[in-house]
Amino acid sequence: MSFVFARWPAPRGVFAGYTESKIRSLDIPRRETNISFSLGEPAAALKQSRDLLRQRVGLRNIQWIRQVHGNQVLESSSFTVDDQPEADGIWTKEIGSSLAVTTADCVPVVLTDSLGSFVSISHFGWRGAFNGLIDSLFDSIPGARGLGYVAWIGPSICGKCYEVGADVVNQLDKLNKIKFCRLKDVLRDPSAETQDDETRWFFDLPGYIEHLLIRRRVVVSRSNRCTMHEKGLYSYRRDQNGLRFATLVWHV
Repeated sequence: MSFVFARWPAPRGVFAGYTESKIRSLDIPRRETNISFSLGEPAAALKQSRDLLRQRVGLRNIQWIRQVHGNQVLESSSFTVDDQPEADGIWTKEIGSSLAVTTADCVPVVLTDSLGSFVSISHFGWRGAFNGLIDSLFDSIPGARGLGYVAWIGPSICGKCYEVGADVVNQLDKLNKIKFCRLKDVLRDPSAETQDDETRWFFDLPGYIEHLLIRRRVVVSRSNRCTMHEKGLYSYRRDQNGLRFATLVWHV
C-alpha cells in the first residue's frame, strides 16, 4: 500500500490524499491492503490494517465512518476514534484530527475553506448525490471563512465507464440534469441471438458532484483518475470484490 497526496490549492496545514495498491486487485487480498468492512474481516485484523495506514502517513489518529449511501453528515468531536458511526460525511475543526472514507468507484469529496478553519470528507454514490447529501454537508459544516470554500474530488469511476440503468436516468431527468448522462449505441456481437442495437447510458457522477459544488461557489479541483481504468485503484464494477481504497484529509 502506498499513499498519494492530492494536488489542490489547499490552505496552509491542510492535507489530503488516498491509498494505492501495489498488488493486483484480483489477487488474494492481504490484510494490510484491506481497510474496509466490506470483506467481513475480524475487527482486530481491520484495526491492524488501519493502524498500518495511519503510521505510514504519520497521523495521530483517523476517524472512520460506516458509509450507508445516505445523506447524514456528522461532526467528529461527537465520537471517539474507536467509534464507527453510520454516515456518509464527517467534519471537524480540531487541529490534528484526520478523517477518512473508503471507496471503490464512488466519489470521495474533501472540503475546507481558504483558511482551513475546518476539514470535511464525504462519500458520494448516486443515491447520496440525488438524496440531499450535498445539502446536509453544507447545513452541517461551518460557514466559510476567508475567500470561501475549497474542494478536492478524489479518484472515482469516470463518465465513460459508469454505466447506469433507467432508475438513475429517470432521476436525472426529473432533476433536469440529464446533460450529465450520455447515450452510447453499442453494436451487439454478430453471433448474438438478437441483432438489435443496444442503447446504454453512462453517468458522469464526479462531474455532477462538481456541478453541485460550483453552484455553491466552491473552488473545485479533481484528481481525474478513473477507478475502472487504473489497476492500482480498486473498482467494485471491475473487480467484483470488497476491496476499497481510503481517502483521507487532515489539518496540522
